[in-house]
Amino acid sequence: MTLALVAGCGGDGGGNGTNSAPIAVLDAPAFAAIGEVVRLDASRSSDPDAADAGNASGQIVSFRFVLAGGVNDRALVTASPIVSHVFTRTGMFDVCVDVTDGMGLTSTLACKRIAVTATPRDGGPDARITDAGPDARVTDGGPDARVTDGGPDARIIDGGPDARIVDGGPMPDARIIDGGPMPDARIIDGGPMPDARIIDAGPTPDARIVDASVPDTGRPDAGPRPRYIETVVPNQFRDVRNMPGTFDLGTFPDDNGRVIPVPGGFPYWDSTFMQVGVASNGYLVFGANPELRAFNNTTLPNPAQPNNAIYVFWDDLTPKTGGGSTVHARVEFMPNPRMIIQWTNWAFFQPTPQSNMTFQVVLNQNGDIDFFYQSLSHPPNPRRATGNSATIGLENANGTQAVLHSFQMGGMADPGGVVSTMTGLHYQRLP
Repeated sequence: MTLALVAGCGGDGGGNGTNSAPIAVLDAPAFAAIGEVVRLDASRSSDPDAADAGNASGQIVSFRFVLAGGVNDRALVTASPIVSHVFTRTGMFDVCVDVTDGMGLTSTLACKRIAVTATPRDGGPDARITDAGPDARVTDGGPDARVTDGGPDARIIDGGPDARIVDGGPMPDARIIDGGPMPDARIIDGGPMPDARIIDAGPTPDARIVDASVPDTGRPDAGPRPRYIETVVPNQFRDVRNMPGTFDLGTFPDDNGRVIPVPGGFPYWDSTFMQVGVASNGYLVFGANPELRAFNNTTLPNPAQPNNAIYVFWDDLTPKTGGGSTVHARVEFMPNPRMIIQWTNWAFFQPTPQSNMTFQVVLNQNGDIDFFYQSLSHPPNPRRATGNSATIGLENANGTQAVLHSFQMGGMADPGGVVSTMTGLHYQRLP
């Protein structure tokens, strides 16, 4: 798109000479239980310069593990590529690693998200059954198989070699996690219903394919075709408020918003839009007459308004008492043409002075979308600040297709929630 709303240049330049950055790779389980010793393995990390004999820059000399969900959440720097971690809280937690070579050049973060439950998931071939009624629960139902709720709402976890299945019965909301033949393949809502969702099913590490609602008989499963791929990426939040050319949209009233132009247009789902509505409650809406007042967030997809929306952090947000809650828009030409919209220092309804919700969405020229989070603070309820009551994802114009990252998912305080200041979300728009 041709960008002309406001001017500015962003991005950093620089070079590393002949030394290439190392590449961090983290292997970790998708699930764990409180008290379980979890192995975090970065031994598959590599350095492109390693082939040069005697080249110190080709040697990985340190591993920095960023831990969460335990007693001592911290950055642990070690010469060993493998560490152990014990979780002490339930929730969704991101654990990350970066690596540094002999010349001091550090890789980008590689992260894995681990779901931590309160109940240990014991292995073994002997099934253990409790509550043999309609809601029968089974654990250890085969090689590493774990089953809970064996009735109509059957739930299976670890139903085969590394396979993890949740709600694995024939019901419409069947969900499968780690159920495919690919390494770390994850499938959610993997039944025959039209809103099938697949996560980590592609060749890209941590790639997520969600809401494949267009039939595509060319795929092995003859299921729906995806529209976007979601990946977890390192956080690249840049505060744009004071950059030259940034446009201050001011403070919106509670449950309100403003429509602004998108110079050159932005391609979203199957159309290109010349304007976008920016809502105080953490989302964007494309098209004419956008609904910008919605504060009661729902799961996705949902035919009810708002639709045609990007939900960066849709919750009942409100400007802070005394001011300071703002929204800014910025268009950058180089190095990558894009539009950035940033919510700064917002609070939840019934605000507290200590709350600070600051995040941004990046609309890239090619249709890709990025979510980045700079501050996720709400002392009365830290879990809410990381997505405990929010909706995060993308939705098409009529509310029939969506990329749902999370809806009111239980998380702990940052960095263990469904969103984090350590990582961001990238949505690649497919042709």
